[in-house]
Amino acid sequence: MIDRLGHTGSFRQLAFFVVVVFAGFVAPCHAWGTTPSGGILGSFRHDVQSHPGPASSSSGPSYSDYDETDMYSGELLLMGIAAPFAVPHCLADDDFTFDADFPLYPYQDDHDGYLLIEDALNMPPKSWGGLLRFDYASNTDDLYRLGGQLRFETNLWRLGLDTEGHWFEERLADDRYDHLNLGDCNFTFRFAQSDAVMWRTGLGFNWLDDSGDTDFGFNFTYGLDWFPCKPWVIRSELDWGTLGHGHLFRFRTTGGITIRGLEVYTGFEYLDVGGTAFNGLIGGVGLSF
Repeated sequence: MIDRLGHTGSFRQLAFFVVVVFAGFVAPCHAWGTTPSGGILGSFRHDVQSHPGPASSSSGPSYSDYDETDMYSGELLLMGIAAPFAVPHCLADDDFTFDADFPLYPYQDDHDGYLLIEDALNMPPKSWGGLLRFDYASNTDDLYRLGGQLRFETNLWRLGLDTEGHWFEERLADDRYDHLNLGDCNFTFRFAQSDAVMWRTGLGFNWLDDSGDTDFGFNFTYGLDWFPCKPWVIRSELDWGTLGHGHLFRFRTTGGITIRGLEVYTGFEYLDVGGTAFNGLIGGVGLSF
């Protein structure tokens, strides 16, 4: 079917898939996001730490309320849930029968990407790979963040670890400053892989910390790293879960160049915490090891 995702036809399929994921998840969130006058970080804190009001009581729909339309809707829902996993699996022609090793850095010895599934290098490969990134994001409205991410990938059952932390500072209307820390930690699994691309998903927890309290929540993560041709790299990540008494949604995509493991990138981030949105442009550096 497809040996590598480096061919032009595969580029179009992967681009279509990324656009579908972006439109399906990010577009609805723009409708949820608001920016109250009290400050974005204050709204983050309020939505996470405030208890929700009592739910209104209602008698649920009876079985007789459902018809064939509901059945078809359920099938479409299942297809929508399965597609982000099934489509990459088919694109990569991955049947879970092959393992992957790791070079010292992407495109080592002019290899077609990062993972080593068939090709050999001039030096022994590794059984694990790592990525360390630091970046800056701002919405140009007196709010910015500094963040870091550490990721490990292994060839042991394709398992990995992904953790990140971000420090936010916001200048309020009265010239005071507000700060808080936001991050997550996830155990990941590469459910589809080829030489030039790897998709991962995982489960973990979110956290928000400030001078007053620390709140936690459940997190689901989904992402891909794509190495289309030397020296380019594209990375996209989606996080969706809970945080305290609110919800958290984040989508981040970056594009950059990597030379002997050193990466320089830029991109865009959308963050929604409890219905309050932060949109920021990203610039950063990374190191594969």
